[in-house]
Amino acid sequence: CVVSFLTRWVVGRTHLPYGNALGGLLRMAGAVSGNVTMVFIGAFAAGLFAGAAAPMMLTLAYSWHPQSQGRVTTLLFLAIAVGGVFVPWFMGVIEGWSGLDAAMIFNAAALILTAVLVLPIPKQSRFRSGE
Repeated sequence: CVVSFLTRWVVGRTHLPYGNALGGLLRMAGAVSGNVTMVFIGAFAAGLFAGAAAPMMLTLAYSWHPQSQGRVTTLLFLAIAVGGVFVPWFMGVIEGWSGLDAAMIFNAAALILTAVLVLPIPKQSRFRSGE
């Protein structure tokens, strides 16, 4: 993944919003284009630029709470497991209601929304150790 090389120059806190936004916008462009090649390029770009969000979030959370790495890992992977069940199901519901194009646009919009949601994440923990 490109992200492993980018981490040499760009910290995870910076990459999360920009990588997700870029991946989401390219995914959206592919979804609305109606061109099969653009759909594949958009999907590839989304994986390339936003695919490492979970490891970056782990690294960021570990730096905030080094004494609680087990809890951090458990919570993040629980969220990933729930998301891995819910999101494909919900995309199927959207596809059933509105068609495949709408489901692909939802997928891209979720990446863009994630980029917006991570913007207020602080560079370091607001909590002191033990609180």
